[in-house]
Amino acid sequence: MFTLLAAMLVFGVAAVVISLVAFTIKLAFRVVLLPVKLLFFPLLAVLIVLKLVLFITLVSVAAALVMPLLVLALVIAVPVLIFKAAT
Repeated sequence: MFTLLAAMLVFGVAAVVISLVAFTIKLAFRVVLLPVKLLFFPLLAVLIVLKLVLFITLVSVAAALVMPLLVLALVIAVPVLIFKAAT
């Protein structure tokens, strides 16, 4: 019975030691990679602004292409509607 208790104690201590080693390694990687992460923040900001500018540009171009077509459709449709209403 005592050997079972001793074995459980050894396994428990081993589990605690392994978890502490894993935590230490994870913390070391976070501390080491923090400057790299901070270097990529400006690049990420530039990419987000570039994406936003590209989206606004594409929407503006699409609106500039659709508006004359709408005006042309109205120029054609209004006389037809007036003629249809008159008859």
